[in-house]
Amino acid sequence: VVFVHRQLCALKHNCLYCSLFIAKGGTTSLTLSMASSASPETYLFEDKPLDDYENKMMGTLRKKFAGRDGAISDSYALMFVRGYRNEKKPEEETLKKYEEMLQTRSELKIDKILDSYPEGYEKYNEIYKIGILGNTKEGRPVYYERLGLLTPKAVNEFGYEKFKRCHIRMQEEIRVRKEILSRKMGSRIFKHVVVLDMDGFGVRCIAPKIIRKLKSLITFDSDMYPESLIRLYIVNAPWIFEKGWALIKGIIHKATQQKIRIIGKKKEKILTKLAKEIKLEEIPDFLGGGNSKALPGICSLEFKELLKEASATSKPKAGKCDSESVKPNTVSSVSSSSYSTSIEPTTPVTPGGPKK
Repeated sequence: VVFVHRQLCALKHNCLYCSLFIAKGGTTSLTLSMASSASPETYLFEDKPLDDYENKMMGTLRKKFAGRDGAISDSYALMFVRGYRNEKKPEEETLKKYEEMLQTRSELKIDKILDSYPEGYEKYNEIYKIGILGNTKEGRPVYYERLGLLTPKAVNEFGYEKFKRCHIRMQEEIRVRKEILSRKMGSRIFKHVVVLDMDGFGVRCIAPKIIRKLKSLITFDSDMYPESLIRLYIVNAPWIFEKGWALIKGIIHKATQQKIRIIGKKKEKILTKLAKEIKLEEIPDFLGGGNSKALPGICSLEFKELLKEASATSKPKAGKCDSESVKPNTVSSVSSSSYSTSIEPTTPVTPGGPKK
């Protein structure tokens, strides 16, 4: 009853009834006992109030990297704070990973990647069927990849550097989309669901050169977007995938491994598993669902319209999802409301595409 009320209550953390079951430092024993028989991600939502440690680390990040992280939204920064909290030396590791992320974004000019279309994006969409298609029942985006249809020959002909640039573009589209959704829903969202379709995956896909490139992309995503995955479904996995998985699994963080669900080729089982989080009408028809829309790829018209809508909408005050309103990136007067779902003024949410 408490859980259902918490999800439906429009007042969120301003509700007296909700607050009876939420301790200042996180969830109470009652909430934990309720979650003991289910997956932790079901109950520990991204919009829970920041505790003392998280407030302190957010303030430390903003103060230490002032002038360098102006394009980093509060939700993006919070991903690093929560993502590395359970390390042996959490503060040290968080600062290190956050600085490395800033350096990489600067070197690869990622802050500007949504301002124009990456070279070869149309060909990328042709050889690699990917994209966001609908949301989970909770409102999180669902990202699909038809990895089994991607051939090593197509990647080699396209060029790995161009391929990686387009991959980064997709990651940024997903990140910004979640921040726009956060604004619309009034609830912080920085996690999404991934469905990896392995139909067509064969021996050619586990060649050493391909595995090295795949490992490089996985490492990049892990370093740049920690704590962004709530679930990864690997569907239509053939027997040969087990060999490829054994070569890659070691570089994936143990916490991430616990979020991975590997499903075979039976469509009934695939639908049953996916339907726990996604409505049947939202699941694409190539997986047996009722959604006939094609995967949009990167630089889609739909995403461009989403950015236009976000740009036209007046920017809400930071902290709206927690309690009081404060300016984003505020280091002084740090509280649970200091870091919200708002997109900072310098976050690239202007429509991308070549100027005419």
